[in-house]
Amino acid sequence: MAQFHRLLLIPASLLACSAVGAQRPTGAAPDDRPLPENERQQITLSLIQRYPDLAASPGIKAASAAPVNPPGEHGFVGITVIYHPHAERLGVKEAYEAHCLREYPTTDTTWTCEDVTIRRYLQLSTQDWEVRVRANISAESAMALIEGSRRDLQSSTRDVSSLPNTAIMIVPHVNGDYRITWGAPDGRAKLTMLAHLSQGGDPENSEHWHATLFEQ
Repeated sequence: MAQFHRLLLIPASLLACSAVGAQRPTGAAPDDRPLPENERQQITLSLIQRYPDLAASPGIKAASAAPVNPPGEHGFVGITVIYHPHAERLGVKEAYEAHCLREYPTTDTTWTCEDVTIRRYLQLSTQDWEVRVRANISAESAMALIEGSRRDLQSSTRDVSSLPNTAIMIVPHVNGDYRITWGAPDGRAKLTMLAHLSQGGDPENSEHWHATLFEQ
């Protein structure tokens, strides 16, 4: 009963608005369709029980599904759910991003969301696009990483005007390195660079970050 009353306290706007801005899933997954309202609510309710501050979010911003295993008789389908920001600290917006799974084929529509992270939106004075930061890195370090990457990107060619000048997203790589995507002002990605901090370097000093073109 206590759990039932706690669920009643969840703002109705969060559930009603969970469809706002939700994108049609991509990929040839069995669940290649808009996420039904009952599944959006199931995911949101399960997350709020573990992360109560999610209740401050206006709802789901985007949801996209894709097969985790190659097509076959049995496997898993995954979905990434991104919420609108639920908090803002020192000018940096924070939003939940959940990666959920369920078996296929199955009659059970319940999603299990074990991989939940915070994505932050960092506003730079040099661009309108808010940088998506999915890495566990401070805002000051992220800005230094961006400037170090910009410096190395511009030094790689004489024709600077042909280079993308909008930082799009920062995500963790391996061994403490980060991938930073550069693109157009509207958020379209053009290229990715791999950034690493010099040994013993200060992460808040752009001179201590070095970046090279990342080839996938």
